[in-house]
Amino acid sequence: SSRVVSAAILDAAAGRSSQVMGGGIGKNKRPSKMAPGMDGLRKAWKAERKHFDKLSTLIFDCDGVIWNVQDPDHKEEPPALQGRIVARINDLIKKGKRVLFLTNNSHATRKGFIDKLAKMGVSFGDLEDVEVMERALASIVTAGFTTAKFLKQEGIKRPFVITSTDGLLEELNAVGITDYITTLDTEDEAKGQKEKYLQPFNKEAIDALLEEHKDCDAVIMGWDFHLSALKIGLAANLLRWSMEDGQKPIPLVACSSDSSGVLGSTADGRKIRAIGNGAMGQAVAQCFDPPLEQITCGKPSDTLLKLLLDAPEAGGYGVDKDSAVMIGDTIETDIAFANSGGLKSLLVCTGVNSREEMEREQDPRRKSTWMLPSFAEV
Repeated sequence: SSRVVSAAILDAAAGRSSQVMGGGIGKNKRPSKMAPGMDGLRKAWKAERKHFDKLSTLIFDCDGVIWNVQDPDHKEEPPALQGRIVARINDLIKKGKRVLFLTNNSHATRKGFIDKLAKMGVSFGDLEDVEVMERALASIVTAGFTTAKFLKQEGIKRPFVITSTDGLLEELNAVGITDYITTLDTEDEAKGQKEKYLQPFNKEAIDALLEEHKDCDAVIMGWDFHLSALKIGLAANLLRWSMEDGQKPIPLVACSSDSSGVLGSTADGRKIRAIGNGAMGQAVAQCFDPPLEQITCGKPSDTLLKLLLDAPEAGGYGVDKDSAVMIGDTIETDIAFANSGGLKSLLVCTGVNSREEMEREQDPRRKSTWMLPSFAEV
């Protein structure tokens, strides 16, 4: 999910009391068909729900929490479970709770995420109404959006953008950063990637790309389905040349710091892991000794935390940390992010991390306030 959360903030978070509910199983044993301990989570939740219900702002991760969910009990098919989760979210909206959707996914624009959530049944209202659409957009925070906002604030004008989808590029366009160089073939969607970035990594390939890229003022690592040695090598050389030229070194910026994710599951229920955006950025950072520090703009970065907590008049979302909870499926991003900002957190076991992994966690900065099998159980 390379963490950019400051040590001071994390150390402060370590003092917070946190509790994880439910029993555990042997460290080397695979869960049984009905994972033991899930009923313990449900039972403990009955006593804790009153505290959860007092919170006024609920911040949802999306992948593994709302969609692409797997029932840890292996009893319910994903579409049915997803439907129950959406129903719980709609209940919260009807009660007047503030609901935000916070994702490290940079593939789509905020408008794209609204369309997806609305199609799943999330009640935004009449999206044809301009005011309703503006409110909906204000509830979506994507890694592509926060990256574009950060680059604009830093005065970046000509970044080299490694990506395989146009969501990040559209967010850059929206803030006025249009003079970028990208690996994506924006003129021919069928091709996907520009052919010059699909060549083997060698001196000739780098020489051929040098002239076009020499005036880049940042390297941006989006999530790339076609990440290659040539792209990594080109990015590393651009960064190193900026250090050697006596100018201000250009930054390496990753949309998020995820080490992994979940693409889906096999026929026998095993999770198929993805390569995280942060791991892709680290592939470039590790080309340096010591490894180069990358800036990340998704969870659990300081950049994103500041955006959430800053007052609206300062360009932020004005979230009151004392009345907010982060709902996520990943310890290293969602839960660490919540703890770094003093928010409460709810880990759901429908995505990346399991109940057993949380129960084995020893670092209080990575412990969730609560844990449930899924958000449908709330």
